[in-house]
Amino acid sequence: LRPILKNKSERMVSKCKPIDYVLGEPARTPNDMIICSTADESTKSISNLKLHDFAFIRRSNGQWTYAIVANRDNRFAEKIDDENTDEVLLFVIDEE
Repeated sequence: LRPILKNKSERMVSKCKPIDYVLGEPARTPNDMIICSTADESTKSISNLKLHDFAFIRRSNGQWTYAIVANRDNRFAEKIDDENTDEVLLFVIDEE
């Protein structure tokens, strides 16, 4: 899971849909994504995703495609430790 860039000079999770991607479209360049260098950075970046934020998600074929967060759900979450709980993120991956 890789959050998108609001623009190329701003390294933050986007709240606005870039006009040049549609749901399900593969990433054209790694420059359109935030690529974290550690697992901790990735976890923090993912935990900052909110409802209706956009991100690139890795599909079973290895391709990164454009998607939107449709729901965050902790009903099926597992407690990791005293401070952390797993959470389920549901993404819409295409317009159909």
